[in-house]
Amino acid sequence: MLKSLSQDPTSIQTARLTLVDLAGSERTKHTHTSGERLREAGNINKSLMVLGQCMETLRANQRTLARSLGQGVAPGSRLDTRDVKRGLALVPFRHSKLTEVLMDYFVGEGRAVGIAQAAPTYLRLNEVFEYR
Repeated sequence: MLKSLSQDPTSIQTARLTLVDLAGSERTKHTHTSGERLREAGNINKSLMVLGQCMETLRANQRTLARSLGQGVAPGSRLDTRDVKRGLALVPFRHSKLTEVLMDYFVGEGRAVGIAQAAPTYLRLNEVFEYR
């Protein structure tokens, strides 16, 4: 946690930086990984899959909400947001430790940035562009 004072001496800004190293999620058949490292690679891959599911669910919920708001409301009536929220899917943040840690960035006012490093060698080019 970082805290800094702004121009107003009575206010405090708080920031949080989370760094996650997902090294080790490479294909185990090429690296001949076993034991603890194999379990770690499996956990990383599961966490990445759940992260993708969370992002897909959040995007689907955004679309549902946008459609609901875009339909408009009859003159003189109000849109009950509770009805809209009942139709939203539950985001599976608690299905992995990674998504639990990053949850605040997706549901709050935080910002999330992903940085990916792809293998720089042509020998692993098929792994870089392969999508399941």
